[in-house]
Amino acid sequence: MRRPSTPMKIYGVDFTSAPKPSKPLTLARCLLEGETLRVLRLEKLVSFAEFEQVLAGPGPWAMGIDCPFGQPRRLIQDLAWPSDWRRYVDLIESMGKEAFEKTLRNYGKRLYRCTDRLSRSRSPMQLDFIPVGKMFFQAAPMLLRSGATIIPCLPGDPHRLVVEAYPKLVVKALNGNAPYKSDTKKKQSLEHIGVRRQVVERIASHETYGFRVEWTDSLAAQAIDDPSGDILDAVLCAMQTAWAWQQRGNGYGVPQDCDPAEGWIIDPANWWRRGRPDARTR
Repeated sequence: MRRPSTPMKIYGVDFTSAPKPSKPLTLARCLLEGETLRVLRLEKLVSFAEFEQVLAGPGPWAMGIDCPFGQPRRLIQDLAWPSDWRRYVDLIESMGKEAFEKTLRNYGKRLYRCTDRLSRSRSPMQLDFIPVGKMFFQAAPMLLRSGATIIPCLPGDPHRLVVEAYPKLVVKALNGNAPYKSDTKKKQSLEHIGVRRQVVERIASHETYGFRVEWTDSLAAQAIDDPSGDILDAVLCAMQTAWAWQQRGNGYGVPQDCDPAEGWIIDPANWWRRGRPDARTR
């Protein structure tokens, strides 16, 4: 008989580089029980201080955040930054926001981490349009200060685990490359709404990542109605985090040859392409 697993608190965070009431961080608080991920509630965090309070909360919990945790190894070497994650994050924070952004712009080109190439995600150096470089600058020092375990960048409190998520990979697995976000309700199309509805229905109807998502009709409706996709993204980040927790015996889904200075986007697609022992022979 299969022994029931201990329930685990799972958090998913849709991150932003400048939280405010009109564009907060979105936090999905969930509970993984066996083969069900229950969405308990959604929260809007309008300041980094609120986010750091969540990071400091007692474990056990695992959290997935939709922002890059590291920079490309080539950039680190070219700029003569310290080679390990803790030290170069410390250095970047001491530089200040303006100097950091100026450094990236003066570098003259965008580089990609190994995990970015596999995920087809944006360069963590990108500062405009979707400013994931600014997200990195804000998030990485807070993660370092939290004392949590930052997978795979830095060991810390084993009862507080943080992974890098990328919800677009979940949407792609379920619905291809169909767009599901827009700036405002006025700009969104019926296609955006339809894709969000399909994703919500599919994650609730079968075990997408080894478990099914269970949430109230009210919470599901909020995710469908949200044109920004932030609510849905927070839940999808929680799904990737729950999958990582299930893979804790396999390095949380991170390949053994991963560069901890760069970080790793957690998702079964990336594990299949790179992390599995036989992946390089395929």
